[in-house]
Amino acid sequence: MSGFLAVASHTLSEAMRRKLVLAVFVLIAVELLLVGALVGSAAGLVTVAGQVMQGAPGGREALATVFAGVGLAFYWPGLLLMCWLTAGFFPRMQERGAIDLLLSKPIGRVALFAGRYAGCAALAAAASVLFFGGNWIVLGLKTGLWVPAFLLTIPASIFTYLALLSMMALASLAGRFTVVSAIAATGYAAIVAPILYAASTEIGRTLMGDSAWGGVFRILYNVLPRTAETSDVLFEAIRLGRIDSPGALLQVGISAVAWFGAAAAWFRRKDY
Repeated sequence: MSGFLAVASHTLSEAMRRKLVLAVFVLIAVELLLVGALVGSAAGLVTVAGQVMQGAPGGREALATVFAGVGLAFYWPGLLLMCWLTAGFFPRMQERGAIDLLLSKPIGRVALFAGRYAGCAALAAAASVLFFGGNWIVLGLKTGLWVPAFLLTIPASIFTYLALLSMMALASLAGRFTVVSAIAATGYAAIVAPILYAASTEIGRTLMGDSAWGGVFRILYNVLPRTAETSDVLFEAIRLGRIDSPGALLQVGISAVAWFGAAAAWFRRKDY
């Protein structure tokens, strides 16, 4: 356990030395200022409209739906920010010199890999709290409308990020370049997962029928993390103020564990 915590702490220290934390803080601060300025220019109108909506029949539900849409507008940019922030940690860990030093320490390879993973997760979690929590505060202060369920974007983004982090860690073992990890996460989240989600719908199943491609898509849909579906879960969670259908999140969590296990097993046997 001490070795695991030491590696996790070393990962956070590395982020501080490379000024990554400062860079992300500045980037998020600029984003919050821009959102504040944009919303502030129409804050009075938004506040009046929100108050009218809350007083009208079904208005609270409508307002919650609006904030659910706003939450999704921030969700994917924030999630990708978390991925890009940590994309280089596993490739850098395997650079000649760095990996030799780490493997010379009395730490098991699985503990080393898990510590790196935990350090990345902690860094991304901090960025998630700052990004989503900051935007919630800015929106609330500028409009006077507070929807606590908007903060569900924080656990949802962290949960989905863990699956993407597992995939980035695995990709880094195949190609020790930051760009490979970043493309793996971005490409999967933006292209592959939505295609698999579309193929799983009734229309998608009808179009593919019993073809071989249909079978391949069904297998991939059940094996790979259903990150695209977390958007629907988050939208409904913010709108209703609770999570009613956690199935997609559960599948994403199971996939994260499975992909992490595969990556850790490969790292344990890999020759450096």
